[in-house]
Amino acid sequence: MSSTALNNIKGIISILHTYPEAKRILNIEDLVKPDDVERNHREWMRLISKYSEIDRKFFKPSWVYLNTRSYDYFIDIDDPHYGIFAICFMSREPRQWLRTKMFDNINNLLNNIEDNEFLENRMIEHKMEYIDETSRLYEANKKEEKRKRRQDQKPK
Repeated sequence: MSSTALNNIKGIISILHTYPEAKRILNIEDLVKPDDVERNHREWMRLISKYSEIDRKFFKPSWVYLNTRSYDYFIDIDDPHYGIFAICFMSREPRQWLRTKMFDNINNLLNNIEDNEFLENRMIEHKMEYIDETSRLYEANKKEEKRKRRQDQKPK
C-alpha cells in the first residue's frame, strides 16, 4: 500500500479531529488517531487475511477503517478521491455484506465540514440509500427464489 496514500489519510483524519460536531453527526466520534493509521491498517490486513474466501472477496486490504470501536466506516486508499463508505451485514436473505457510499469524494465532505445541515442531510440520504439497496436486494432474492420454485415444479 502506498505510504503517500496513508499519509493523505492521516491528514484527512487530522482535519476531521478538529470538527467534533461533524464527527458526532457522521457517527465517527471514535475516529482513529492519525498516528495509529499505519498500525491499524496493518492490523486490518492481518485480520481480513483470516476471513473466509467469501468474506475476503468483499473486504479489501486497501480499506482503512475510521472507527476505533468498530469496522463501520472506511476510506479506500486505492480510490484517488478517498471517498468514505460504510459497511454492514444484511441479516435477512440474501445474507451478505453491503458497502454504501457516504461521500464519493473526500472534498465533498471537507468543503462542507462546517455545514451541519448539509452533513445531517447527507446522513439521512445515506440511510435512505441503504434502505433502498437492502430492499432492492431483498426483492431480487424473492424473485429468484420464486423462479427456482417454479423451475423445480416443472415436470421432468
